[in-house]
Amino acid sequence: MDARLPPELDAFRLEIRAFLAEALPEDIRARWIESPNVLFADRADTVRWQKILHGRGWSVPTWPFAHVCLFHAISGGPP
Repeated sequence: MDARLPPELDAFRLEIRAFLAEALPEDIRARWIESPNVLFADRADTVRWQKILHGRGWSVPTWPFAHVCLFHAISGGPP
């Protein structure tokens, strides 16, 4: 099975990675690195990150799980 994404999604993957590099607060990034299996350890981080995503027009707190997995596949996983 070929799990690679179609080439046309490469630009979107790069856009996501650039956004994460620019917009993800360093303290949240550090917690993600410390606990890679826990996306948001506390409500404050969740609310803060949702506000950042909302500002980008990407706030979709009720995405189906499959779409969240696709986001991580495209972006290269949690930063």
